[in-house]
Amino acid sequence: MEFVNGVGRLVLLRKLARERAEQAIDDYLSLPIQQHRLEALTHRAWALRHSITAYDAAYIAVAENLGQCLYTTDANLKSVPNPRCGVVVLP
Repeated sequence: MEFVNGVGRLVLLRKLARERAEQAIDDYLSLPIQQHRLEALTHRAWALRHSITAYDAAYIAVAENLGQCLYTTDANLKSVPNPRCGVVVLP
């Protein structure tokens, strides 16, 4: 839903045409996305609560758990103190 929310926001701001948004959603649905349960990551997300939202902390915690970089367009995530993963901000 995070992706759909972002696409919807771009449409509302008239930065993305409705037709292109619908194609982007179709493209998103075709991706081989792996879901992760957050129960094991809850304490790490809680530890990050002072600098980011619980939602953003969950993304950081998943990336840390996978030993991968987090790729995001949210520049605020670059300022998270002591992440255990790389944070790459995309334009």
